[in-house]
Amino acid sequence: GAGGGGDRFPLVSCGADGSVVAWAEGPGGVWGACGGPGKAGGRTLRALAWAPDGGLLAVAGYDACVTVWAPPYAGADADGPWELWATLEGHESEVKGVAWNASGSMLATCGRDKTVWIWERVGDPGPKEGDICDFECVEVLQGHEADVKCLTWHPREDVLVTGSYDGSLRVWCEEEGCGGEWVCTQVIKGEHTVWDVGFEPGRGLALASCNDEGAVALWAFDPSRARAGSAVSPAARAEGVHSGPAYSLDWDPVPGAAPPRLATAGADGNLALLRAFVPDGGEEGGAGAPPARLVVDRRIPAHAPREANCVRWRRAGLPGAAAPGEEGAALLASAGDDELVRLWDLPACP
Repeated sequence: GAGGGGDRFPLVSCGADGSVVAWAEGPGGVWGACGGPGKAGGRTLRALAWAPDGGLLAVAGYDACVTVWAPPYAGADADGPWELWATLEGHESEVKGVAWNASGSMLATCGRDKTVWIWERVGDPGPKEGDICDFECVEVLQGHEADVKCLTWHPREDVLVTGSYDGSLRVWCEEEGCGGEWVCTQVIKGEHTVWDVGFEPGRGLALASCNDEGAVALWAFDPSRARAGSAVSPAARAEGVHSGPAYSLDWDPVPGAAPPRLATAGADGNLALLRAFVPDGGEEGGAGAPPARLVVDRRIPAHAPREANCVRWRRAGLPGAAAPGEEGAALLASAGDDELVRLWDLPACP
């Protein structure tokens, strides 16, 4: 697995050796290891995710637990030790996905035991004695009929979407006036195994998923209808993006990209770059609006003939927000069964 966010924190990767390595760009554009938690589990590590503020890294693995780490504090040596702040236990078997909500106040985990756990964050890590950072499980969500393989939070609302081996997507919300109880408000069936799912950055009016047959689906999403059970509606679909399962997807975070694009990684060892044409407002079929489309722009034989397991975008060379009209360049990281993490410089197309 691989994960990366803004320039505030490094690219990180994890793998079957149970370790997590952090990477950073050095002089002359040469990338190298810059520390990391090291051994973060006794078995294969499946997924990891940075908190939105870059202060915590959550790592999920096959030992049925999630560990939460803090990198060296500001001003400390970048190669200094990472600190383990929490170990989240409760899943009965492998944890396959982990994701933070937009504010970083909640962490969601999912696994082979068919459940989704919602953890509430208490406190913040820090160098002072008495600083605390812990997590309390506030809900265990059940409903999927098989392994829950992936999950994603809406970028503005506390709405969670999960995907499963049972071929369904589920939307979860916290009910109003019910003591904070989380419930499933919508089930979208008919997919093959859902390997990954992700919201378009920004407004979150589009959702993408990829499946066991190498297809990528685009869904319109209306967060105002999440509690009513009608947030998700079909928008577009691209079949045969990969010749085999499509394991991972991620949206390009570079601002100003029009139309937005996403990358996928698959069992064929390829990466695919797609453009998502989404009608304004996130709904298909409006008066005079063109239909939503997914267009494959490019395929890259990144790890072939071995499988490509994970793909993640990271901002490159653009500290802070881009100036209006500045497209900038995007760095894409991919990880595969060849035991390599590869970096791709893919500036936005005109």
